[in-house]
Amino acid sequence: MNEESGTQCPEEEKNVDKNVIEDLMGDYIYKKSLRKAIEFTEERLGEIGMCLAAEKKRKVINQVTSRIKSTDSIYKKMRRKSYSADRAGILKCNDLLGVRTVCLFMDDVYEVAECLKKQKDIRVLKEKDYIKKPKSNGYMSLHLIIEVPVGTGKNAGKDGDGKESQWRKVEVQLRTVAMDFWSVLDHQLVYKKEFPGAESIGEELKDYAVTIAELDKNMLGLREKIEHLNV
Repeated sequence: MNEESGTQCPEEEKNVDKNVIEDLMGDYIYKKSLRKAIEFTEERLGEIGMCLAAEKKRKVINQVTSRIKSTDSIYKKMRRKSYSADRAGILKCNDLLGVRTVCLFMDDVYEVAECLKKQKDIRVLKEKDYIKKPKSNGYMSLHLIIEVPVGTGKNAGKDGDGKESQWRKVEVQLRTVAMDFWSVLDHQLVYKKEFPGAESIGEELKDYAVTIAELDKNMLGLREKIEHLNV
């Protein structure tokens, strides 16, 4: 959910009208549909977490948090991407809605992701594995871009006349506690890159990403040893 640092925009990007974004994001019905999409995703993750916890007899999901992208962040992204200044342009933003899921162990991340992808009323649009292939700065997380229906109950995914209801895109980030701890510092550094010493801190943080990956692997191995003590 980290925002990229601002960059000089090409001439055509300057045509984005911030008022259009503010009007849409301020629309009650539209905003309500966004909240329903987040609630749907959080509830489904909660159900998955409870099922896996009952199966494994231990906690699997440690925390689930969410956010709706701010108007300023949407505006900056639309300028960078040269999206049209209308509803269609805004809906191109895959991370307009974000749900972060923090798991205790690395294998839990992938198991929760697989359970989420198997949900019949969820569409998976894109998957990016930054755990197996971290970003250049060391960032690790598993990203799923999904679409969820804003309908409820038996009508989820369907309008009253049987047609498909509106769907909303949600970016789900899945990571371990250690990865989440690292990302907090990385997020703070994003807004201070112009200060002296930021570059060296970034390199140090990148080194710690490797350490965290090793720690996650070691903790997973230790957990498996503990689980086999009674076998």
